[in-house]
Amino acid sequence: MSDSSIEMKDAMPLQTPQNTPSAGFNLSKSTLEKAREDLATKKEDDSVQNQVQGLISNNPAMLSMIQGRLSTLVGKSSGYVESLPANVHARIYALKGLQNDSESIQVEYREKMLELERKFEKMYDPLFSRRAEIVQGISEAKPEELDQEFEVMKNNNRDVKGIPNFWLTCLQNVYLVAEMISSRDVAALESLKDIRFSNLSEGQKGYRLEFDFAPNDYFSNNVLTKTYYYKQELSPTGEFLYDRAEGDEIEWKRPDCNLTVEVETKKQRNKRTKQTRMVRSTVPADSFFTFFVPPQVNEEESDSEDGFEDKTELMELDYQLGEIFKDQIIPLAVECYLGNVEGDEFEDDEDEDEFSDENSQAFDESSDEDAVLSSGLSD
Repeated sequence: MSDSSIEMKDAMPLQTPQNTPSAGFNLSKSTLEKAREDLATKKEDDSVQNQVQGLISNNPAMLSMIQGRLSTLVGKSSGYVESLPANVHARIYALKGLQNDSESIQVEYREKMLELERKFEKMYDPLFSRRAEIVQGISEAKPEELDQEFEVMKNNNRDVKGIPNFWLTCLQNVYLVAEMISSRDVAALESLKDIRFSNLSEGQKGYRLEFDFAPNDYFSNNVLTKTYYYKQELSPTGEFLYDRAEGDEIEWKRPDCNLTVEVETKKQRNKRTKQTRMVRSTVPADSFFTFFVPPQVNEEESDSEDGFEDKTELMELDYQLGEIFKDQIIPLAVECYLGNVEGDEFEDDEDEDEFSDENSQAFDESSDEDAVLSSGLSD
């Protein structure tokens, strides 16, 4: 028997999981080394791939940058269109002309829709003015304004003016807006009397939100406005494109009344003399009133992937908040006050009780089957 062969005993013991030789026992050393190298290379490649995937998934800015680079490839000519006959080129240009005409019609359609909105906006004005009178206690509800089934609660006749904290309650019942309201904001928002909406005058695209406040201990503004502007051009689908927002500067009565900042006190120790001193600094605070300081992207931040990404997300959120005020809170104020608006959005989930029951039943049946299977295995 040669040195390279494997010595075998006369009586080969019965192989069991404990003493069965490796499946590669008859491979040469070079073959084993090559297999190990291939396996190590594969593991290294998998590790690098996982690291790259993790790096990208945990870094939205990098992902956005990669997508941006890839997007530059979109629209690159493949040479196919250029290779088509001249008569086909003419037909394509004809289609482009039709597309341009279609876009012109879409622009005119949006302009007419905006005019129609302004027209109907005036029809809403007396209704919203009447609502403000009732909320603020300027006048009482008239009999003709009450439902026939309405019954006055005779056991609760406290003398209360209007509807206390009406708008504060509206805001607290709308999730995204409620997330902005800090405990420090509540007292100031109790003086909120009305919120109004108006489209910008002709020649401008956008809308304005007006927040009407009663005199309060925090700021001297009677009205705070937030204006959203659309770009003059439309999107490829014919929708208005958001441009920017502007908010009124809040005139805080005293520095300590400014709800958008907090004062932090830190203790500093002199390394040489060991003396200590208290240093006060102002830092931004979470507050509803930051809504009137809309985020803007400056040139320096536009050059930074991280800064641009963060500010873009904040601008999208700010625009979404404006739409919530325009489309939900102002026209559906009483429903927001009663907490009905967001509940309506989830009615479909409640209608799936039967589906949920079927899921529960299926789960119970599968649990029984698992129990039987487990019992059979244990037997």
